[in-house]
Amino acid sequence: MTYISHSLSGVTLKVCFLLSLIVLISACKRDDDEQPENCEHFEYEGENGPTHWEDLCMNWLSCGGASQSPINIANAIIDTSLGAITTNYNAISTHIHNNGHTIEFKAGTGGTIVLRGETYKLKQFHIHTDSEHRIGGESFLMEMHFVHEKITDPNSLAVIGLMFKEGAENAFLSQFVDHLPNEEGEAHDYTSALTYNPKDVFPADLDYFKYSGSLTTPPCSEIVTWVVLEHAVEATDEQILKFREIVESNARPVALLNGRQISHYLD
Repeated sequence: MTYISHSLSGVTLKVCFLLSLIVLISACKRDDDEQPENCEHFEYEGENGPTHWEDLCMNWLSCGGASQSPINIANAIIDTSLGAITTNYNAISTHIHNNGHTIEFKAGTGGTIVLRGETYKLKQFHIHTDSEHRIGGESFLMEMHFVHEKITDPNSLAVIGLMFKEGAENAFLSQFVDHLPNEEGEAHDYTSALTYNPKDVFPADLDYFKYSGSLTTPPCSEIVTWVVLEHAVEATDEQILKFREIVESNARPVALLNGRQISHYLD
């Protein structure tokens, strides 16, 4: 009798263990099934906003990292070892894409920059309204990001941030503001044989701030050398509004510096 009791007890424990295991596997499977949807969708407010990005997808855990971007640029240290940015951009044809989060200009064979002896190829540039970075606590109406990939290491990026403030009409933006895709997806892309040089939008003075950070959208990978130009360029309120009407507010809030150094290049 005692033997049977112990046997039944053992069977009961095994059954309980198996049932628990089945429940756990099912839960994991449900999480895996939901993963692709969560890994494609994010927003700038609410339950899918920036404070929740790291929880939406296992591949987005970096969004909670210690070296995130954007930041407020303050207390930068002049670094005499930094050199000027060498831009070797080419004239490229026009290809504008709405990816649902920003307006992106595909660079194609857009050329390169050289930063501290390393060569980076321009992949694309896109916009954020308002600006994501702040300089001395000041926010700007729009920020343009020029995304470059290191020739020797595709997992290392250099991104130039350019600020826009209200003022005179911007000749560079004038080429595009009437052709911005209102709808998301490649089917709505605007393409043209019209060529332009990305450098034409840069200010004459290329003084900059440099720091180590991340992509400002998921997966928020901390693989970016940020070069934020110190001097903003002007554009009319109407020009900037053309972008804002499509992307609305797509600026991630500033992250903590967490001990990172901000270097300052002065020509």
